[in-house]
Amino acid sequence: MAIDVFSKYLKWLLEAHFGVALAIINPRSVFTKACEIRFLTEPEVTLLLELVSYRNQASHIYKQEVADFITKAVVSSWPKVDVLIQRCNPKKL
Repeated sequence: MAIDVFSKYLKWLLEAHFGVALAIINPRSVFTKACEIRFLTEPEVTLLLELVSYRNQASHIYKQEVADFITKAVVSSWPKVDVLIQRCNPKKL
């Protein structure tokens, strides 16, 4: 899922541009560290962690109504995620 790719890219960005070393590498630790250095806000981290939760749920869901809910939630959050992606452009840092 795209949230995993974003997490890996953000990890690279934190290391390459902010000198942050992460001992544990998973989306939660990456997003939390980005918040600690004030690159992401708490509401942004909450949104990203919700997307990780949806990703986890989607891999174990076999009910169409739950899949539809997750799809709508992810699609509706995309404009906010797009803002985060734009902020992560190294040329703009």
